[in-house]
Amino acid sequence: MGYKRWERFRALHPTLAHSNSLVHHHQGCHQKPFGMSKPKTQLQQLIEQYIELYYRYSGNSDSLDKQAFKKMLEEQFPDTDESPLKQQKRDQLFVEADINKDGKLSFAEVGRLISKFIAETNDKVRK
Repeated sequence: MGYKRWERFRALHPTLAHSNSLVHHHQGCHQKPFGMSKPKTQLQQLIEQYIELYYRYSGNSDSLDKQAFKKMLEEQFPDTDESPLKQQKRDQLFVEADINKDGKLSFAEVGRLISKFIAETNDKVRK
């Protein structure tokens, strides 16, 4: 989903797509979205944060190139010894995540990789 489509999605689906800035999320601001009677759930906030991060690193385009992907990993997983990236190199991760082999990562391809990180982290925590 491109940035413009995301903006349209946000307009049409305020329960999931209403977003405040990342600063508000990190400050613990759980405001009620316009027109909603309940505040956003934690999962809704996490989804919005992931979407915002993806488009920040992609430069609001539909894909991440290798350089943007590496920057995202370096900034979002700075302590690679404690992250799921410990055993894998960034180039290898990029190649594995690039399912259609077009040399860039789509929103869905990055999402699959994030899901893998979540599962690996869960396995480590639950041991």
